[in-house]
Amino acid sequence: MTEHAKLSPSGSKRWFACPGSLVLEAPIPNKSNTYSDDGTAMHHVAALCLTEHWRASKYVGQDIPVNAKHEEPRFVEFTDDMADLVQGYVDTVRKIGIGHRMLVETRVDFSEFVQIEDQFGTADCIIWHEQDGELGVYDLKTGHTPVTVERNTQAMFYTLGALRYLMDEDIAAAASDPFAWAEEAGLKTIRLGIYQPKVYSAGMEEWQCTLQDLQEFASLARSKAASVRNAEAMHGKISEEEWDRTFLNQNPNEEECAFCRAMSTCPSAQRKVVEVVGADFDVITDETTVAEDLVNRATPVVDLGKKMESVGFVEDWCKAVRAETERRLLNREEVPGFGLELGRQGPRKWKDKDEVTEIVRKQFRLAEADVFNMKLKSPTQFEDTLLKPAEGQTKPVLGPRQWKKLQEQITRSEPKPSVKPAGAIKKPYTPPAPTDEDFTTVADEPADDDLY
Repeated sequence: MTEHAKLSPSGSKRWFACPGSLVLEAPIPNKSNTYSDDGTAMHHVAALCLTEHWRASKYVGQDIPVNAKHEEPRFVEFTDDMADLVQGYVDTVRKIGIGHRMLVETRVDFSEFVQIEDQFGTADCIIWHEQDGELGVYDLKTGHTPVTVERNTQAMFYTLGALRYLMDEDIAAAASDPFAWAEEAGLKTIRLGIYQPKVYSAGMEEWQCTLQDLQEFASLARSKAASVRNAEAMHGKISEEEWDRTFLNQNPNEEECAFCRAMSTCPSAQRKVVEVVGADFDVITDETTVAEDLVNRATPVVDLGKKMESVGFVEDWCKAVRAETERRLLNREEVPGFGLELGRQGPRKWKDKDEVTEIVRKQFRLAEADVFNMKLKSPTQFEDTLLKPAEGQTKPVLGPRQWKKLQEQITRSEPKPSVKPAGAIKKPYTPPAPTDEDFTTVADEPADDDLY
């Protein structure tokens, strides 16, 4: 739903490592997907909750607009799971911001720091503790891909923009640049936070830095932005091999290349996949030998770990190739050996739910039980709407004893272990050793002569 700057803060980790990526991405449309639409919906509701003081459960079941201004209307139905995630974020930043100035979904400009005009981003939440001299920048992440908060380039770009924003609002400021203003305003601490409950059990992960750290980052960002300009200027003016070697990430990986639109056409990514996968495929000449190898040869643990490090990147590359092939075929471009086939029609749905409701109620006079499915509210909605008095009422719908009885009916699925890099694990999990109860007694195999 927002505009994007050329040097996008959300993609900064990528163009820091690969200044040529913006050149390769340029001809490829920036399309949304289910995950990005869900994230947009959750950010939209989070902003409403923080500015209008609602609870996220208010929006459960509602269609949240997620399209950009130039796109056709597109909506995402807000779910209970989304409400739980958003409410956790809202409660966390509200607690941090009590008594201090909070800026929500604020557009901040960092053009002067990279020396390129019209570079900006939208910070989820900025909290300015003026008396304590502390600036907090907090970002909501709704996906499963781990985002590290320490020296997070996106958050640091937002912080640079926040300095400029606060300086511009300070009519009494005598400083001529944001860093001088920060010193003048008594800024002592900068706190960056990533709220990502699908990755971090505590929800919020924080990292504290100094104004000096931010100045060093600004210098680095200016250098990286210059590399992006050089990549654009030199594209087509030097040999393709030299340009690739100079401006592309020579070690593509899942973290730095995440969400790169050019992954499917990137020569460096292709080399990495061939290196990881191609070298592991030997010519098959004897089926018996292969079968014996599969049975007798165990993969060394160290080798398995090395392979696992690249699995995420290879999976991302495969998805990117499939998506780019589909895009080109839909654009009537030829992809040798592949074409398009229409699948089945989607499920039937009403064009306009409000209009249908009007027809069946007022024209057909059908009973509500005939046209509506009654859906039990979730525990979150019960807690938010029934445990406190409604407007104009003195007592809640549910009393403490009734709610305690209902709580016995609440269940949650157990957390499941997942594979992560050792350095990213916060709470290590060791599977329990098997016990006698994990095994069943198996009857002895009958002798051959017992079968006849």
